[in-house]
Amino acid sequence: MRAPRRGWRRFRPGTLRGRLALLALFTTAAWVVILTVVFNIALGGRLRAEADDLLRTRATAVTATVQVRPDHSLGVTEPADDRALDTGVWIYQGRQVLERPPAPAGVQRAVDTLAGRHDVFEETGDPATTRLYARPIHTDGHQVGTVVTAVDLAPYRHTAQSALVGSIGLALLLLGGVYLVSRATVGRALRPVTEMTRRAAEWSDHDTGRRFGTVPRAGELDALAGNLDELLDRLAAVLRHEQQLASELSHELRTPLARITAETDWLLARERGATAGDFLTKPIAKGGLDLGTAGSSAVLLAVLFCLMSYALLRERKHTATRNELVTEQT
Repeated sequence: MRAPRRGWRRFRPGTLRGRLALLALFTTAAWVVILTVVFNIALGGRLRAEADDLLRTRATAVTATVQVRPDHSLGVTEPADDRALDTGVWIYQGRQVLERPPAPAGVQRAVDTLAGRHDVFEETGDPATTRLYARPIHTDGHQVGTVVTAVDLAPYRHTAQSALVGSIGLALLLLGGVYLVSRATVGRALRPVTEMTRRAAEWSDHDTGRRFGTVPRAGELDALAGNLDELLDRLAAVLRHEQQLASELSHELRTPLARITAETDWLLARERGATAGDFLTKPIAKGGLDLGTAGSSAVLLAVLFCLMSYALLRERKHTATRNELVTEQT
């Protein structure tokens, strides 16, 4: 379970603008998918209803041309231009066919099964490309015949497929536009935050007295400005405390450092050969001057005192040894 999470984190945008833009994209994508599916289902149902209405209309028109004789036999009145009615229309008397237009064998078998039935829809073909409708012919309360009409579903399916492709393309364009607009909008909204953050960083380094103040801003930006001002106030207080502490340390160390410098100058001014004190007192004097300039490290002061004590002890030991030698020679 942890590996997919690490993979998602790897591809997750690192900026707030990118995350908000992706959130808007996913939310919009969910709604677009739902609307696309609902639209195509509704369109398919509407096209099917139109095909059914067409079948009923044609069956009603053909039924008006059929006459029932007194012996319950059927006669068909041929109109002047019956091509439109004869296309995809079958007329049955009982199970006997009176009119049969040319059609594939599979369609003919499906139409024959509808003879004697009433108000029935059926689809045939592989895939189903023809929709059939059977309308009964009644006389004296009895069904004496059947009119079957057929319509090709290929144009309707082509319309549905074109609508599906068009809706998918439109959805993709919409999602792309939503992502770009969301990213630009979020970036524009976050621009004042970035600018305020940059200013706060600059002021904390160079001018801790600057503040954002009470300039009219949006509610969120106003709260952010107040928080940044409080942070700058605390930072300025810390800096003032450090400066005060450094000043007090410099004042307290000024007298001891002056004594260190004077004693090392006295040791360096004495005439003697190169001893260990030459290698110690010179660094002591230089360190004392540097510490007087810095004036903020008690550790260096302790080191200087140790070095000075060591140099004085070596110098006294060297002087005592030399006096003893002079006494012996005398």
